Amino acid sequence: PNKKKTSLLNRFFNGFNRWFDNITSKYIRVLSKFADRSSITVGLLVLFCILTWGTSRFLPSGFIPSEDQGMVYVSVTTPQGATVERTEKVLDEVTRIAKQIEGVDNVTTLAGYSIVTEIAGASYGMGMINLKNWSDRNISVNEFIAQLTQKTKGISDAQIEIFAPPTVPGFGNTSGFELRLLDKSGGPISNTDEVTKNFIKELNASPEIQNSFTSFDATFPQYLIHIDYDLAAKKGVSVDNAMSTLQTMLGSFYATNFIRFSQMYKVMVQAGPQFRKNPESILDMYLKNDAGEMVPFSTFVKLERVYGPEVLTRYNMYMSAMINGEPAAGYSSGEAIAAVEKLAAEKLPQKFELEWSGMTREEILSGNQTIYIFALCLLFVYLLLAA
Repeated sequence: PNKKKTSLLNRFFNGFNRWFDNITSKYIRVLSKFADRSSITVGLLVLFCILTWGTSRFLPSGFIPSEDQGMVYVSVTTPQGATVERTEKVLDEVTRIAKQIEGVDNVTTLAGYSIVTEIAGASYGMGMINLKNWSDRNISVNEFIAQLTQKTKGISDAQIEIFAPPTVPGFGNTSGFELRLLDKSGGPISNTDEVTKNFIKELNASPEIQNSFTSFDATFPQYLIHIDYDLAAKKGVSVDNAMSTLQTMLGSFYATNFIRFSQMYKVMVQAGPQFRKNPESILDMYLKNDAGEMVPFSTFVKLERVYGPEVLTRYNMYMSAMINGEPAAGYSSGEAIAAVEKLAAEKLPQKFELEWSGMTREEILSGNQTIYIFALCLLFVYLLLAA
């Protein structure tokens, strides 16, 4: 048995050596015809460089392709000033519609929180829809998003955005592209809001882009507190102390902890609900001055009803509005980025600029490194052959 096994191995290695020697001799004959002709070598190198440049110049570019992760995010925004109960009703309706679509495993919702901007607010809501295993469903994530988007168009009480999670966790909260519209004009916030909404209309009208939206809205009803600093000083009231007192009375203040029944509990100081039932309740509150006397807020405070964004976001020290969107079907992320930059150059007013963020920023930064990577590869090949 050992002789037979050795004989088989020898025949295999002998056959392999004959095949390898034959291939080597053919390669040497072909190489000898062109090795001395530098024009052909240089021409092939130039041809490969042109082909490399052409593929990056004319073919659609992308970064990391979107994958079917078996999960879909839902962002719900009800009208300004809406209650949490109103937002919950919209989320319940979205849940009911989602469960009617084939392939849904479970739906989790949370009212009072925005998954896009990660801020809390009564008019915000989020949902996470988990799909069944790939082998148990005949529908992809993109098909599910298209169906759910179509079926939720009848919900007129809220703005509903449906999208897949980001390809790489930690780079944004949505799939597609992410950018910041910077207002460098120093004008009113209402101007930023108007420019942002007009720009989103232009984006959605572009064939390369779909599902563009923003969470920036400067029409939230608010109250602006006007403080008479001179009168407050006459009353012996510190403005800093007045604002801290309002924060405690209206928004609560963490004081300490205590342990009871082997459990730790927090002590939060806050005015009772009956003392903060409406904005005008601020005028009925009191605080101590530097002499220990109780001074009503109404003596040095006035309220003005205004409208503005619920959260002010600055990017590179400028007022900004975050815009999210996705490439349309049949278009790559590179084509969508080029379309956005073209629209920005044509449609945005002066002193309004774009800054990319999230995964889109990484795509743009890495896209400029292709030529350097190619040159480095040529250097390594040369060094390897020279050795």
